[in-house]
Amino acid sequence: MSILAFAFFVALGALLHRSRGLYDPAIVWLAAAFGLVVIDLMRSGPWLQAGRRMTERLLAGAALFFCALQFSDPVVVYATPGAASTAIPRLMGLAGALSAGTLMVTLFPSRSKSATRAAAVMASAAIAVIAAAELLVPRASPTPWIDVWVSGTRAVDYLTAGLNPYAQKYVDIYQGRYPYVPGFLYPPGLLLWLTPFRLAFGDIRFALIVANWISAAAFFASARTSGRRDLLPILSALVWLSFPVTNFVIEQAWSDLALVPTALLMLLATSRARMWASSTWMGVFVVMKQYAFVAAALTLVRIWKSWGARRALETLAVAATLAALVILPFAVADLHALARMTIAPQTDQTVRLDALNVTSYLAHAFGWVMPPAGRIGLTLLGGALAVVAAWRERAPVAAASFIAYGFAFLFGKWAFCNYYFFLASFLLTCLVAPADV
Repeated sequence: MSILAFAFFVALGALLHRSRGLYDPAIVWLAAAFGLVVIDLMRSGPWLQAGRRMTERLLAGAALFFCALQFSDPVVVYATPGAASTAIPRLMGLAGALSAGTLMVTLFPSRSKSATRAAAVMASAAIAVIAAAELLVPRASPTPWIDVWVSGTRAVDYLTAGLNPYAQKYVDIYQGRYPYVPGFLYPPGLLLWLTPFRLAFGDIRFALIVANWISAAAFFASARTSGRRDLLPILSALVWLSFPVTNFVIEQAWSDLALVPTALLMLLATSRARMWASSTWMGVFVVMKQYAFVAAALTLVRIWKSWGARRALETLAVAATLAALVILPFAVADLHALARMTIAPQTDQTVRLDALNVTSYLAHAFGWVMPPAGRIGLTLLGGALAVVAAWRERAPVAAASFIAYGFAFLFGKWAFCNYYFFLASFLLTCLVAPADV
């Protein structure tokens, strides 16, 4: 594991917890560190590398730190007074105590099988406690003031009433504060995932909570090495669930929670040469959010390099067919409405100066807004580096995806907490999974 990349991961979590993903001048330092991490990931080996036992200690320490941050402030910003709001920080404190016990065991110079089992039990208990805290978020914050939750809930209600959600009118809860047309601004795959949970539990955020648990299971599977029974898999899941803005991302109903597990499962299937599974998850991945195509394309580059053009084209064909089956019913119903809600908002939005990125920093610090040519050029540079990394196999696909998205988020029009939450998933994959994931 790259120690430099690990330090960036922890720093990213701490900055997001402090800023809630809104503008913070410290982003310039994170961007400088990002450049060093990119170089480190593209090298044949990291500058500073931790072995498997040291990785366990670092992950356990990160889990303790993340839980401590959420014990002090669980970042449920629209919480209402009540038992659920009181319980969430207490549960995170309990998870922190269990993580501390796990950390103590990892610090033993040598440990018995019974000690390892005890640490695994404590880490598993911490996971269960965090899962309980996540389930309380919708109850603690039943009506968050965020358009994503309001419009997402309304879109599901339109769908279950037999109406096309992309052709309906939505309330602008911000009353013109932002220059955009309110609506369900995501592809239909997310809509279909949210719907059964809204029907069964009354809140779309339960779909995102379950998706996050699937992500934790995917991290566990990615970190597991044949023939080894150590703490790395369970600690990988624990660190992801304890990431210090997870409760905030759940509260806001951000779609990236559903995007992460599909990306992880796509990468995991590809690393194990399970092409049918890879293509299936790729098809699901690209109908969850607009920018999913980037990691999907990089995965195809790696498949082309490792197994040939024919296998890559077969994977693309299956993924495209699945995606078409999801999108076509809505496109046939009203193509203009679908494009108006899922494409136009991505191209028509102006630069957001409250965003957490370098573009916003330059505007605040120097009064200079980076022109479109500069933003596009830096984004393309990141994409080119990512393609080179994926093709030359200098870095795993997760690292190539981290590079591409990192450039796009740091130097684009806008990027908020959920964008970096998604970015963090690729970096954690680099830290805990074998080099071919």
